[in-house]
Parts: sequence; structure tokens; C-alpha cells
Amino acid sequence: MRIFSGNYHAYREAIETEQRAAEAETRETKAEHRKQVREREAMQVRISRDNRRGKAFSHNHRKPGLAMGNDKNRSQNTAAKRSAQAADSVKEAFDAYQATQNKIRPDEHVHLDLPGTQLPNGTRVLTSSIVDLTGPEHVRLVGPNGSGKTTFLNKVARGDVEYSVDCGYLRQKITLPENRTILEMVTEANPTAHPQFIRDQLAQLLFRDDQVHRRTDQLSGGERFRAEFARVLLAEPSPQFLLLDEPTNNLDITTIKWLVQILESYEGAYLLVSHDEGFCKELSLTSQVHI
Repeated sequence: MRIFSGNYHAYREAIETEQRAAEAETRETKAEHRKQVREREAMQVRISRDNRRGKAFSHNHRKPGLAMGNDKNRSQNTAAKRSAQAADSVKEAFDAYQATQNKIRPDEHVHLDLPGTQLPNGTRVLTSSIVDLTGPEHVRLVGPNGSGKTTFLNKVARGDVEYSVDCGYLRQKITLPENRTILEMVTEANPTAHPQFIRDQLAQLLFRDDQVHRRTDQLSGGERFRAEFARVLLAEPSPQFLLLDEPTNNLDITTIKWLVQILESYEGAYLLVSHDEGFCKELSLTSQVHI
């Protein structure tokens, strides 16, 4: 527990200063980790090249068997030491990165770094008799219960309504695959992505460290929602168009705040159905369409 003297404004200033420092430190340690990964990969390339050259040299400059064996052993031992040192450097850099991530308050900031979801202005997204979307528009469908809002979203998801970019659908009822961890579930949705990319993005979505290894049946309602949204957002191909059907149903305040931050940083288009007026007022909606 920490005790702050002064008023709430002073508390907020102190927290914000700490968070800016933690985020800057996290960027530095992340860059260092990537540097160590690149150096390890370059070193492995050099070792493979040296091995090929060594084989060629041995073939062209024959030595007695014992001498050739000694040369080979020395070369292998040197390569093994270099590989181990590089692996240690990568691990140390990754541990430092995770340590700085842990300094960022999980309820303070959510950041998306998904360039594949960015949608240029003027891009035709959706054409229908109810609503047309062009570019990164954020549109709310409004109407009484039974007016067909969810039915319309389902038609779009099935392809019965014409849309021209990759689409992700966050349904009212969250159904997660059984016997999967969060990391496994998201990896299955994007099998070609580098594992570190997925871990980085899950950390930005507030699944950090060992949390990514939690199984879906161990998650709370809010965590299940975040895990499903992570699977939708990080899928391949990246969704430039989202359908959201009553996303705040049964969510706690913290998860709703998380969702607002995600949608405010999302650079694609979305079509939202929600009766939660407080939630909708927090969003930068382009327009509302009555149905």
C-alpha cells in the first residue's frame, strides 16, 4: 500500500509522472530486447556460414583425422558458447522489458500498435440500405429492441451485406475455445505471427507475463471479454472493420473503461449496437443511424 499526501490532483500528477517515466523506460527496454534478438539471429547466421566455410576448408586441406577432430570440437565448443551467451543476453533483455512493463499501472493506459487495422480515408467499407461506411467511421446503430440491429450485424458477418475490408465480430455471447490458454487461443487466430509480437500485443491489452498462460476456463467475465476481443483484434488478416453487439453487457466498470480506450485508439471502422448511453458518450462516434 502507498500513502499520498495532498489532494486528489496532487495524487494524479504523481501517478501520471510515474507512468510517463515507466512508459519511457519500457520503450527503451523493448528496443534493447529487439536489438539482442537481432544480434542473436545475426550471430546464428555467422555461425552457420563459418561452419560451411570450415567444412569446405577441411575438404580442400586434408589433415590427420585426430587433428581434424580437434579442430571440429574447438569450433563446436566456441559456437556453443557464443550461442549460450547470446541466449542469455536475450533473456536478460526480455526480463528487463517485462520488469518495466510491470511498473505500468494496468488500469492506466491501453495502447494499440496494429498498423494492419488502419483504414485510409475514402476506403469503401460497407454498402447497404441501412448504413454506408466509408473510411474509419465509428457508427452506432440505434433503435428499440426487436428493430433488427443484431440481425443486421449477423447479416454483415455472414456476408449477406456487401463489405470490402476484413471484418471482426464481437458478439453478445462470448464463447471461448476450451482447454486453451490465452496465448494459445490468440496464436491459433494468427499462426504466422512472431510469438514475441503476440506477447507484446497481449501485454498492451493488459495480459502480461504469466497471465497469458491462464486457461480460458479460469477467466472472470471481464477477462473472458478482453481475451475474446484480443483474439478478434490480433487475428490474421487484421480486422479493419469491427462489429460490436452490446459489448458492455455484464461488464464491470474497469473492463468498460478498457474497452473505451481500445475503441478510441482503434484506427479502423466499426459498427456498434449498444443501449449503454454512458458508454456511448465516452466514444468519439462519427454518427448514429436509426434503424
